[in-house]
Amino acid sequence: MAGSAEPTGTTAAASPIPPWESRYEKAPDPTWFTDQKWFSVVYDTADADLRAHRIALTYYHLGRQFDAFLHGHDFCTRQTEAPSTALNANWFHFAMWGTLTVTQNLTTQRSPQRLNSGFPAPLRRSLTPAILRTRAADGQRVGRALAWGQLAIFVSATQMVKEVLQSSGIEGVDQNDILRRVNNRPGLRNTKLDPTRHIEPMKQAFRYYQAAQVESDPVIQGWLMLGGNVLLTAAEQDIANSAIEVVLDHVPQHVGAAIDWRLAKLSERFRGVPPNLAYALLETMHPDKRRVMYTLWSRFMTDQVLVMALPTETLRLGRDIPPRHREWPIFPPDLRAYPNPAAHKYLPEIVSLVKSLDRTVANSGTRGSAARDWRRWDERMNWALALMRSRQHDDTLFWAPYSVADQWRIVNGEMPERLGDASSLDVQAPAAESVVELNRETR
Repeated sequence: MAGSAEPTGTTAAASPIPPWESRYEKAPDPTWFTDQKWFSVVYDTADADLRAHRIALTYYHLGRQFDAFLHGHDFCTRQTEAPSTALNANWFHFAMWGTLTVTQNLTTQRSPQRLNSGFPAPLRRSLTPAILRTRAADGQRVGRALAWGQLAIFVSATQMVKEVLQSSGIEGVDQNDILRRVNNRPGLRNTKLDPTRHIEPMKQAFRYYQAAQVESDPVIQGWLMLGGNVLLTAAEQDIANSAIEVVLDHVPQHVGAAIDWRLAKLSERFRGVPPNLAYALLETMHPDKRRVMYTLWSRFMTDQVLVMALPTETLRLGRDIPPRHREWPIFPPDLRAYPNPAAHKYLPEIVSLVKSLDRTVANSGTRGSAARDWRRWDERMNWALALMRSRQHDDTLFWAPYSVADQWRIVNGEMPERLGDASSLDVQAPAAESVVELNRETR
């Protein structure tokens, strides 16, 4: 029939692809996320939100690849073959959820997580526009500072793990090459990476990881992994220190500058002093009082606003780390007591590192882990140490923050439908093997 003929040039390949043959039924190839070209794509992404999602997705796949590299199998296989085997989350798992939390605060379109859940709705409606306007002030310096910190950490960490996974090991990593790659990135050329203060501790962290790779004792392996996690976090937090100060000091600086400008305009009106001259003079007055105001604001933000969202819980940075479940001990068995330092050559320095950062007041607990001022490196590390020691065996850290479809959207340069924000229940739990494992009394 004439009406049944196909249009000229139409082939069978143009037919719709059935869902069971879709190329998006599986996640993107994990090897893409260790390719230097992908790192360049992430760095060169202009949209801050999309770039943050690409960083988080990269951390997810690097965490899985590094976990398989350390243990020979991915965590799903290990849990299927030996369900009682403790999982050891590596630094990339913690970095992924931290990045997703920060992503919520990069944009000028959404309010912070704590504001969404911790304040009554009428107060939220009045506070949110003011917070977004303040966050966008001064050339969006808050978002730019957070983005800079994200990129500085991303470039240094990914270059290190790429060399470890694809070379002869950590000893094959050239620290001068790492420094060159970081400083060659536009925007990071003034990053003050110190070989002794940053690169060497990162290399030592990966030495701990490599030692954990061949260790059969679960207690020693757990402490080697904890040592690597803590040392990497210490180096990366030091890199991001200036960015965190900019973010937390922004609001009192912005308010103070607005008051100074109003006073400068009054000086022009009543005394004829040029406002720019009066403003410059006012900015230099009362530095001690200004620092007190900055500290009070930072402590308020730390106590009431800042959080870290994990798949099944949202932790406040200004509160002590709680146990995952009320009836469970705060630390898993392998990390509850300090190991015998003579059991491994790295354990003495790991135990010394942990004790030097731990400011909790109770033995083998987290009382006193709450941060008071998030600008302080030691406060951040005290809280982070309690987090990693108590959650390193938490299998929910291994959950995917994005669906397979959203992973493809991010790779293809589109925003995900679900933003991976665990505090708003964007993260979906994997399917259970059986309903028995969901019973709390049998876990």
